[in-house]
Amino acid sequence: MPDRAMTRIGVCRPSPGFSDESAELFCGEVRVAGLARFRYDPRDGEWTRVLVWDLERAIRGLGREPRTPATLIIAVQWLALNRHRVHELWAASTGGPA
Repeated sequence: MPDRAMTRIGVCRPSPGFSDESAELFCGEVRVAGLARFRYDPRDGEWTRVLVWDLERAIRGLGREPRTPATLIIAVQWLALNRHRVHELWAASTGGPA
């Protein structure tokens, strides 16, 4: 599969003053057909659950879960504000229509 389009959103610090942890956020194009919905990584001892939502559903769902990560809120809000620019950037990088 060819490289998919990727756009950097930015870096955020979930707990400034408490921790030096940072999260770098990206917006990337993925193909969801055949994507595993659950995956276990024995190296990390973690299960990953993949949720596939369209942008409108993601916007409506922001903050409705009691444990919504701030990084998810930032990423969805960024995409909501930049969706048209992302389409233009990705179309230009792949030579396809916007």
